[in-house]
Amino acid sequence: MEQIAVDLTFEIQENSADDNLINPPEVRLIESSDQTSYVFYRDQLLAQYEKSDNYTRNMTVVQLFLCHQVSQKILSQVFQLTVQHISNLIGKYRRSGSAGIQDHTVVRIGNNQKIKGEIAEEIIKLLTATKENRPTYVAVVKYIKQKYGVQISPERISCWWRAHEQENQLQQKTMNEPEQLTLPVEEISVPQNTEQNIEKNPNDTAESIQSTDEVDDEESDSSIIENNTNVESDWQPNNVAGSFILYAMLNESQFLKPFIGNLKQVITSSRKTVERIMLTLFFMHALRLKSIEQTKHLLAAHFGPLVLGSFCRLQNLRYAIDNITEQKHFDKAIAQHYQNISQRTELDDEIYYTDGHFSCYYGKYAIPKGYDARKKQAARGRNTIYLHNSLGHNILSFESPTNTTLSVDIETLIGKMKKSFGKVNEKNLFFDRGGFSADCFKKITKADMYFTTYLKYRKKQAEIDEALFEEIEINIHGSVVKNHLYETEKQSKKYGTLRIIIFLGKQGKQIPVISTNPTLSAAEIVARLQKRWVEENGFKYMDEHFNIDLLTTYETEEAPDKIMSRPNPDRKAANKIIAEKKAALNELKEQYATKLNEVKDKDELTIAAFEEKENKLKWEIKNVEMELGLLELNRKDIPSKVETNMKDESVISCQKRRMFINLVKTMNYNCEKWLQLRFCQYHPKADETLSLIRHVLTQPGRIRQRGQILEVELERLDSGVQANTLDKVLEKLKEDNHLKLPDGRELEIWQAQG
Repeated sequence: MEQIAVDLTFEIQENSADDNLINPPEVRLIESSDQTSYVFYRDQLLAQYEKSDNYTRNMTVVQLFLCHQVSQKILSQVFQLTVQHISNLIGKYRRSGSAGIQDHTVVRIGNNQKIKGEIAEEIIKLLTATKENRPTYVAVVKYIKQKYGVQISPERISCWWRAHEQENQLQQKTMNEPEQLTLPVEEISVPQNTEQNIEKNPNDTAESIQSTDEVDDEESDSSIIENNTNVESDWQPNNVAGSFILYAMLNESQFLKPFIGNLKQVITSSRKTVERIMLTLFFMHALRLKSIEQTKHLLAAHFGPLVLGSFCRLQNLRYAIDNITEQKHFDKAIAQHYQNISQRTELDDEIYYTDGHFSCYYGKYAIPKGYDARKKQAARGRNTIYLHNSLGHNILSFESPTNTTLSVDIETLIGKMKKSFGKVNEKNLFFDRGGFSADCFKKITKADMYFTTYLKYRKKQAEIDEALFEEIEINIHGSVVKNHLYETEKQSKKYGTLRIIIFLGKQGKQIPVISTNPTLSAAEIVARLQKRWVEENGFKYMDEHFNIDLLTTYETEEAPDKIMSRPNPDRKAANKIIAEKKAALNELKEQYATKLNEVKDKDELTIAAFEEKENKLKWEIKNVEMELGLLELNRKDIPSKVETNMKDESVISCQKRRMFINLVKTMNYNCEKWLQLRFCQYHPKADETLSLIRHVLTQPGRIRQRGQILEVELERLDSGVQANTLDKVLEKLKEDNHLKLPDGRELEIWQAQG
């Protein structure tokens, strides 16, 4: 492309009056006619970027200051920025790295867009009326202001409506045109502010979509989409080519099938189909993007082929997620998904772990409080209840908006397990002391299930002589577990026959375990309960890599109609006053005792004389004691608990969107754990496999479409041992016929020869 320098943003001034402090000749900024900026340092090209690309400009400024020691005053003159602006950029870079100097102008513009969602739908409905009934733009402005309280100018509605009409016409034209071959990137010419999409038929094995430039919420998004034709395309570089390996796990688990099958025709735009949205969420988490805001940094040319086409970003992605979760058959799709996962993770040991994970809420709405285990205090937020198998793979999850205890949530869990497994009899549920409850035990037994947990409220007098403990070892999933055990006599309870097994902890502490399982050995029961930490490790891993603590939205919905029992605030206030009075009484008594001890000759001063001398202090003590007695008497009339309806005093954050995104995150975790099982078969060090998988997912390479096959060639790993492991894993995945794309194309992945 020809580039002509037409303007010097800053003319070079040699030997200026300021002794070259303002503009030395070694730093130059040149703008070309195509709005491209070139930065020269000592007559060498240092950076090239589009004029609107503030991120690259900021990075260049930081490099000139930190690496080439160009002063801030000089940089401010060259880049036409204030010294304070440059100083802030450098400070943010030092604190947060490249993330600190990102420009958020696009986000602010997108958030300021007024014509979207319900307002956009209402405007379309009004302006598509017949000519006789079609209102003027001024009338539409008044209607929108009255109904939604949003002020929009007639000019903005006019511009938006013209763009909307052009987009519809272009879509109709594209739908009626025959398939076209994909052109090289340099030959593609697409008008701006247009969108060309062909809706994909899930039953077709080929998809033909031209490359597009999309403007969503005033943000440009261009992506290169591979065309499934019989004509060979050239190799194209891809910085995230390694992530294609995850399609093997997605294909094996049938992750997309329930949602595509039940939520057909949800959105007409190809980039907003259910499949495309789920793939976008899945792979952005695979690449360790922890929030939707970070999607704006994805390179469409590299990420687009990974999700099989152009994709949504930022607020558009949120709207598309909401459209999916609001569908009629969304719950049915979720149920079928968990049925597939339960079959995929079946280990035939009937061992399952369950626990809840609390996420705090920092918004402005009245969200019910729960217990934050990290902060050791109550906090606003919600629980997500998870079910894992004995290897730590996630099988089931659901939201618990009322922040009830685990013992209450287990009842809901049993019902969801029945939908996923069909039957739950003789399955073993392991959980910690949070689920300890006689009512919970009865519900588990009623479902013909067994439970194992730690015993609470054990008295110290019940400790056993250590000489009675027996050392027993058992093999669990290839690892040997040793414990010193003692099992007491079985006890009959209302919820069945109870076994109590005591084992010695690392500090010699006796830890009791209770179980209703009649067949497992005492050694296996204790070892399985100790292995419940695979679930805790899963929470830790997801916090670090997928950020399950992050609320995906602060939108709220109506709380359920549920009576909740909570401490009476009036009794709490009374307790506070009584505690203050007791503290005052103790202080007065200490004063009395101190003065009595200060009497040097107690024989000369009788008690009666001392009391007469300190009559005022004695009277104050009697008065406080009387007030304290009255307060304690009145407190008896105040109930300790009050019942309130959750619906009347609070709201809850949107459940389905959070559940949907957490579902995708757990699939990311499962896929990496399933891959880990395969890598462990060939890699000599099992503890390196997860880090190796994360490295593979970001391994660059190149891709090309050859007929019905998408070829992916990865750059060879630097480590010979790791490269050989990856070769064997890829060969195994190909042998098992798991390397397929959702649209039916074959996927071939290999490493380049070293």
